[in-house]
Amino acid sequence: MSLVFCHSLGGQPGDVLSEIVREYNKDHSPTVQLEIVAPQNYAAAAKEALKKPQEERPNFILVPEYMTGAMQQALKEGIVVSVRSLLDQDKLDDIAEIVTKTFGTDCLPFNPACGVLYINKSLLEKSGFSSNWKPNTFEDLIDACKQIKEKSGISFGYTCAWPEAYLVEVVLAQKNISLLDGNKNYNFIQLKDHILNLRQLVKEEVFSAPNTGNYDHTRDSFIQGKVAFYIQGSGHSTIIEKEAKAAGFEVGYAPLPTLSKDQESKYAFPLGGAAVWIFNPKNNKEGVRSFINYLASKKIQAKWHMGTAYVPVSKSLRESLKEFYKDNPLHEAVVLQTIEAPLGENSFGIKKENYHLVRPKLYPLIRELLYLEGSLEEVSKIVEERLRSFEIACNQSSV
Repeated sequence: MSLVFCHSLGGQPGDVLSEIVREYNKDHSPTVQLEIVAPQNYAAAAKEALKKPQEERPNFILVPEYMTGAMQQALKEGIVVSVRSLLDQDKLDDIAEIVTKTFGTDCLPFNPACGVLYINKSLLEKSGFSSNWKPNTFEDLIDACKQIKEKSGISFGYTCAWPEAYLVEVVLAQKNISLLDGNKNYNFIQLKDHILNLRQLVKEEVFSAPNTGNYDHTRDSFIQGKVAFYIQGSGHSTIIEKEAKAAGFEVGYAPLPTLSKDQESKYAFPLGGAAVWIFNPKNNKEGVRSFINYLASKKIQAKWHMGTAYVPVSKSLRESLKEFYKDNPLHEAVVLQTIEAPLGENSFGIKKENYHLVRPKLYPLIRELLYLEGSLEEVSKIVEERLRSFEIACNQSSV
């Protein structure tokens, strides 16, 4: 029996997944053999697969979290099947609450992603900080950025990849407010003050706003020493460490800081990443059941977490990884700020069917607003008008 797994993981995560599949094929040959298909973009691949006839779809596909609403609609239409019908009960019961509330219970979250703060230790030391210094709040981060800029002459203090996540979804989660109102309509106007604050940081050259599209250049800014701090997913740690070493500096890690010292609780950060969805398995049900249970096993979850620094799906792994965490603080940090952090009402991402269409348009709008010229009063008015206009369009699905 031949099965197809479609994913878009590159680098170290892609290598670890390939090893997992090789081990599965070795253990299950010749009964079940899995073939990997790896397109460049998993959101585009998922959208394309949904349009194909059933016989042309892969058995398994890795789908980004923000497409959960679209996949739940596909479930209603019988295009995909719920993992609950195939996964052993003990494995279902072991999935962490933040994971199921983010991705739902009809898929197997596989590479839940969590942002961390990457730190250029060399720039810290040159600017009078201990090499192990970490910010507790964003206020600490901004103050440090200003001091490092003054002492070292770097261009900006910090930047980030995936601004939709780190500039919007993470901030909303820490404020414990939703992007949707009580009627489940978009409510973008609540981003106004946040955008005005970011605009000021851009003007002061504390924050380097990413361009739209490919965010690889943000990593380049960090590796080239143009910024001291970089917000990016934990799953990118291997390539960042490798490139930083070649550039001559050591990377430090810290959990994402709270928004301010007045924040009453540091809620769990929302997860990004992707989950495995199963297309209607037709005659391959037992093979599909075999592989999805293999992926969800503690052995494979541990291998995946240790090899990639993605958030583990299993809530019971921590005890067995105590010794590993002593020498791998990055891996422990992603657990502490997700699985083991207090859950807010808005720690689970934005659940609306068309959000996967809205999300790619949100940051380009925000970026335009960050560079508006004029007085604060003039800019504030424009920001409000543009957010209202975008809100109306998204609620009418004309995006």
